[in-house]
Amino acid sequence: MNKIVFRILAPIIVVAVAIIALKNGVKVESQPELGKLPTSILIFHCVDLFAFGAKDFGMPYEGNPLLRELLYLTYFIAPIISLSALAECMYFFSKPILPLLLFRGNHFIIIGNGRVGKAAILQIQERFKSKPRIVIIDKNIEKESRGLQVFRNNKILINADLTNSDVLDKINIKKAKGIFILTDNEWVNLKTYYQICEKNSLRTNHRIYVRLSSIDLIHFLQNKELNCDWNVHHYFVNTHTAATHQLFSTFKGSQKMVVEKLKFSEWTKKPLKQIILIGFGRFAQALLAELYSKSYLDAAALIIVDIEADAAWKNYIANNKKANSLQPVLVNSKIESLAKLQPHINEDLLNDTMVIFCANDETVNIKTAANFHKMHDSNHTMKYILRIREAETFPDHLLQAVVGKNYLLIPTYDWMEDYYQEAFSDWA
Repeated sequence: MNKIVFRILAPIIVVAVAIIALKNGVKVESQPELGKLPTSILIFHCVDLFAFGAKDFGMPYEGNPLLRELLYLTYFIAPIISLSALAECMYFFSKPILPLLLFRGNHFIIIGNGRVGKAAILQIQERFKSKPRIVIIDKNIEKESRGLQVFRNNKILINADLTNSDVLDKINIKKAKGIFILTDNEWVNLKTYYQICEKNSLRTNHRIYVRLSSIDLIHFLQNKELNCDWNVHHYFVNTHTAATHQLFSTFKGSQKMVVEKLKFSEWTKKPLKQIILIGFGRFAQALLAELYSKSYLDAAALIIVDIEADAAWKNYIANNKKANSLQPVLVNSKIESLAKLQPHINEDLLNDTMVIFCANDETVNIKTAANFHKMHDSNHTMKYILRIREAETFPDHLLQAVVGKNYLLIPTYDWMEDYYQEAFSDWA
């Protein structure tokens, strides 16, 4: 309300000051007798200040010095008021027009600009060579992502918080080629997904990728008995399951990952005799599901080490009924401490043992693998899988020094690029 009052009063005050100055003896070079005109005519002349500035007035002279200065000041204030009003009008009318120009169709929408989102952006640019327009929405858009580089890469960056923003109404979702909802908050992602589906009559050829952290929730939403009316191609993405899927996938992604896949394939040609999972969070549970589905656990002794191994296992079999046939040895212990694990390891099977380090902290995984290697693997025959975030974090010579030569990496976020590349392979 205060802004509206100010906008109304500002031009009135300017006109009033100019009239008072002219009526009280201030003369101007172009029209010395202007002050003698009737007030109604003076209003007409003073309104011209907003259109032509002081072009028809000239410099003020004679009369009260203070009033001369005030009249002179109106020469500058009036055009500024006009320009600001013009700019505001242009902005007001551009709001409905800009979205039509920027989001005219076949653009990709990325919601969430973290590592998972950046992996999607990279693969979109690789897969669609015609420089697709990418709309990136995040509440913490990086400063270095702004500027000329944005235009070169055909990106539109929008700094917005989806929890309290109507930005989704402005980006022409109906004409988007693909929508990726990839923030770290799965409830924000789900809410955004349902908002998009409810507000927009999307075509069946739309694709929406929704990142969820809970594997159990994904299983629930994908349950056919739920009878959800999904009117678009939807994909619930979990970084853990996507990364483990890539380990077993035959799709050729980046060369580094191909090497890791080949190594794993060689390791599993013969049945594994003993599998030890160090840590049993979501990643380990996703990996165990893949191992079980591929029948790698049929003849293997399974050992699970976690500070809450019993509770985690009960929760796992509650959501994976098929796993009831497994009878793992559960060791309730911090994964950094291997003392409680010692009695449960079958020393005769160590040469045919695969140890998988699944903690959230990649440094903990490597340190624990180094300790395990010192305690049990003097002949360098055991097989280690290390969960890390990015493959380039630790150099090969360092890892070989601490865990030996028989290791492979599951870089969770690097393999998201392979996941997207495989997902895009069937796009027209």
